[in-house]
Amino acid sequence: MTFPFIESSLSFVDFSGRWVFSPDRAEACVPACGFHFHFKGSSAYAKIKGKARWKLIIDGTRESELNTEEEGYYGLASGLTFGEHYVELWKKTESQESPVTLFSTGSKDGQLSKVKSSEFFPLKIEFIGDSYTVGYGNEAKNPYEGDPFSTTDATQSYAFLAAKELRADFQVNAYSGKGIVKNFEGNDPHWTIRELYRYSLGSLAPQGKMSVWDLNCWHPDVICIFAGINDFQGEGPHPTPEKFDFAYKSFLETLRMAHHQPKFILISTRIYPDDLLSERIEAITEKELSEGLSGFSHLFMNTDENSGLCFHPGLNRHKKMARILLDEIKKISL
Repeated sequence: MTFPFIESSLSFVDFSGRWVFSPDRAEACVPACGFHFHFKGSSAYAKIKGKARWKLIIDGTRESELNTEEEGYYGLASGLTFGEHYVELWKKTESQESPVTLFSTGSKDGQLSKVKSSEFFPLKIEFIGDSYTVGYGNEAKNPYEGDPFSTTDATQSYAFLAAKELRADFQVNAYSGKGIVKNFEGNDPHWTIRELYRYSLGSLAPQGKMSVWDLNCWHPDVICIFAGINDFQGEGPHPTPEKFDFAYKSFLETLRMAHHQPKFILISTRIYPDDLLSERIEAITEKELSEGLSGFSHLFMNTDENSGLCFHPGLNRHKKMARILLDEIKKISL
């Protein structure tokens, strides 16, 4: 599709999540990242590349889904009453093989507002985790039907729901199948959550295309870590308590040193057949507090009887998890 108008600069666009910027583009791979902009006119578009499903919101009320893949111009809005409008796109899916790229946005019969959004975010929250934090398969009809791409909606994950309820600025840095020490079934053993977290575009890091993320560019007030499920899921061998605790605490130290004394919520749940994660997270939390370090809490979340794909949390479970987490965030930060 060809649009007969001048394309806009990305300087008019606000971004949420972990994005990498070049003079002519912005790239991201994490779930629940997004971009948003104001425009004056009756229509809007974006030039995008990358396979993804997006939640498209116009003026805060009209919601629909946008699917992208090949590089091209994608219509976002048309037939609106001519005037000021606000567009939001939030990525529902993971990007395992390649990132999504935004080249430009614009309006066929108008222009983007010259003033970026001035919305005030009282809180910054980072969510670090695996498929439970991604929202993997949460839209599936049952645990057996569907595929990850078409049934995953990160905008209905507990992380996204909690952050939006708090009107927080947030990042979701999560990767399905990854653990602190051991990935699910031992896949890609080097590329654990701790290793992928270091890179701006985690999906490209295993391919050797590495750009280290600058931890100084965004400082969260609260960091929620829900990781370790894949370390202890299913058959062993599982990491020893000593090895898991050392790796987890080293990760905490990296985050604590990088940011301005954030509060930590360390999340666990019951894992079958051996319920090993919760006792490890409780031990780590107690150890941190015993060493005089403040701002740590252990939050257990019930995820029994999951209805999502491959027995992941479904939509109702994510809503319940969001409410539990909201109470904990408010307790320690507000």
